[in-house]
This record gives sequence, structure tokens and C-alpha cells, in this order.
Amino acid sequence: MIIFIKNNDDNLFFEINRMLIKKNIPLSLNKYIMDLSRPYKQLPEPKYKQGDIVCKPSNKYVGLYIYEKPHWLNKYNSWRYNYDYGLTGSEGSAFESQLIKKEN
Repeated sequence: MIIFIKNNDDNLFFEINRMLIKKNIPLSLNKYIMDLSRPYKQLPEPKYKQGDIVCKPSNKYVGLYIYEKPHWLNKYNSWRYNYDYGLTGSEGSAFESQLIKKEN
């Protein structure tokens, strides 16, 4: 059983924790469920925005054009960016931690 919650209510968060403890859910699974369901009072600001050109640290010469707004993934606690690269319009995506600002 995995619980996904999209709610910012601390009371709900603690109620789920109490329920998992009462059901004798193994601690490792309890922690995993709580990590996925923890509330966020405010999401961190994304580092990059639509229209930015970024690159991966492993290849600073290839520019990646972010073509849409980033989206937040609770499972990974990170912003995910969709980008175009190359002359053929190839697409890809990456987490914020995998990208750096392209130097001109």
C-alpha cells in the first residue's frame, strides 16, 4: 500500500503517521510513505525558467533549451525540466541538480 497525498495540511501528515504506527507497518516502509506524503508549505523556486539555455556539467558545449515551465516531482523532491537540443529538435528532460546555467 502506497499513499500519495497532495495536501499541505500538517494535521493530515501526522494523522497518517499515527495510522501507520498503529498498523505495525515496518519502519523502513513507514519512512518511505512519509517521505512521499510530507506536506510542503511552499515549494522552492525553480532555478531555471522556460526559455533559459542550460547544459549538463558533463558536456558544457551542448546548449539545452528549456521549452516549457518546470514541473515539481514530490517523489524526487526536485524540479524537472523538459528541453530541446541539437539541430533536429531532439527532446530530453533532467532534474534541476543535473543542469547548470550555460555560459555565453
